[in-house]
Amino acid sequence: MKKKIVFAVVTVFVVLSCVMMLAACNNGGGSSSDGDEFKLPEGSRPSLASRISAEDKAIIEAGIGDDASVEQLRAAVIKAYDVANASRIEPNRSLMVQESLMGLKPFGGIKAEDTMDNMLASVLMHGFTLTAGDVWFNQFAANVYKVADNLDILGTMMGAAGSEMMKQSYHTADDEYYFVIIKGEEAEVDCEYLRFPYADYRLTKEPQKYEYDEFLEVTHALDAPGEIYNMDFVEDIIADNATIEYVEDGGYWDIHFEVDMNADPELITNWYRLPQKDMQEGGQSINSYLYYRANFQLWDTGYVKSYHAEYARDAGFASSITIDTFNYLWDEDEIMNIVSDDYRLDDLDELDKLAEFRSLEDYVAYYSNAETVSARMGSTMIIIIVVAAVVAALLIFIILREILIKTGKMPKTAAKRAARKERRKAAKENKNRDIDLDETDFEI
Repeated sequence: MKKKIVFAVVTVFVVLSCVMMLAACNNGGGSSSDGDEFKLPEGSRPSLASRISAEDKAIIEAGIGDDASVEQLRAAVIKAYDVANASRIEPNRSLMVQESLMGLKPFGGIKAEDTMDNMLASVLMHGFTLTAGDVWFNQFAANVYKVADNLDILGTMMGAAGSEMMKQSYHTADDEYYFVIIKGEEAEVDCEYLRFPYADYRLTKEPQKYEYDEFLEVTHALDAPGEIYNMDFVEDIIADNATIEYVEDGGYWDIHFEVDMNADPELITNWYRLPQKDMQEGGQSINSYLYYRANFQLWDTGYVKSYHAEYARDAGFASSITIDTFNYLWDEDEIMNIVSDDYRLDDLDELDKLAEFRSLEDYVAYYSNAETVSARMGSTMIIIIVVAAVVAALLIFIILREILIKTGKMPKTAAKRAARKERRKAAKENKNRDIDLDETDFEI
């Protein structure tokens, strides 16, 4: 019996180990901790009709060079931002991909010279917005990434405060707006995925439908869905050290600017009034920004290329520095190539995938269907786990049965087994006796 129990235990261990390895192989390409470095996709120059007016172009170009006045430079920065932002708000066919890293130093007296290296914890964020004309889908995921040694409780507190988060919003062909937000461990977010959509999660709530104005309110949008930021940039808060350069071989403007934190306090407070609402939903409040530095690139045809920002804010427990990177793709073939690599579609036959997902609209419809994306595992993985569970249950049954027989809890079964054992023993002895007789005949 001991041999049977050992065999059963080893079998259970092997089966479960195989399941875990298969799950690891099915995790969407592994994580950046595996040694592979995550890199946001970058888009090529759009082959789309220019959407920038001659007047707007002139305002931007007036800010280039040493001869530009401070007023011209500020106007150029805001005009470039407005043009870039409008390219996101207007109906389009595009993909935005985001990676952000936030380092936290709760109540630690965060300073402008602080870096990610001396933060007590960090939060990793990945997001995307897929747009196909009037329909679009947005996803934002965040999870606690690293916590300083001996501060595990801080990670738990951060997760409960909203650092662990999954948000989804979308607009359907029926002109309906949906939004859902899940905070804490409930969403089981993992942002260390190398393949699109760069995050794994569990969708535990149904998205709610909203009227347009309600949708803007609940998502804290400034002007419209799809905007680059929900911050109210105006000329009077742009610092004097901004620069604008035209990159001729690339065909885009490269803009650097900072927000002047010594500008009119009312303008500064108004600038971050909506991020303040974001923070207050997590039970925190922004006291001030220490700095905000941005570098964005705008194609000379009026489409945003990328947006990168770094900022620090004093917010009590949520005091932090953040690095945001957004890249924008406008070529439909490039976009299809990225979204078709979604790890959740691995279970589909390639021909089935081509038949089901023939356009950006098909992918938007897929992501907007909560039932199709809420499960974290594909059907193959579910079948494997079910089979493994059945095998494990059977083996556990065998082990328990053996124990009960051995301890006398199943006397009838034990008696039948003993009888069978005696019959096998008798049959073996008879067989051995027949062999002995044959050998004796041979020797004679």
